[in-house]
Amino acid sequence: MINVLIAQIVLVVLLGGALSFQSVAAALAAIYGGSIAIGNSLLLMRRVARANRQLARDPETDVRSMYLGALERFLFSMAAMAAGMAWIKLEPGFLLIGFALAYMGHPFGRFVPSSALPGGKG
Repeated sequence: MINVLIAQIVLVVLLGGALSFQSVAAALAAIYGGSIAIGNSLLLMRRVARANRQLARDPETDVRSMYLGALERFLFSMAAMAAGMAWIKLEPGFLLIGFALAYMGHPFGRFVPSSALPGGKG
């Protein structure tokens, strides 16, 4: 899962750098949106680690934990986006572009070489 975070961070930094040539406000909005997706991944990592430590004997408890994790990430995303658009006054389009691009880190995470990971060899 750490390779997904690395891919997300790289994608967000590249997008922010590219948009900084257009305007700083666009770059900041995209970086903020990407940070929301990265925060989602961190919440998912925490939930998975907790589930691995506390394997329930009852499958219903595991399913309930998965649904609570999804709800937690959804509420976090909505609250962070609302704060970014309404309170911080970031450009909504660029915020959503940053969020969507950072989520592309999930499929691209498998292409991160193991030598880039902490403790990786190669």
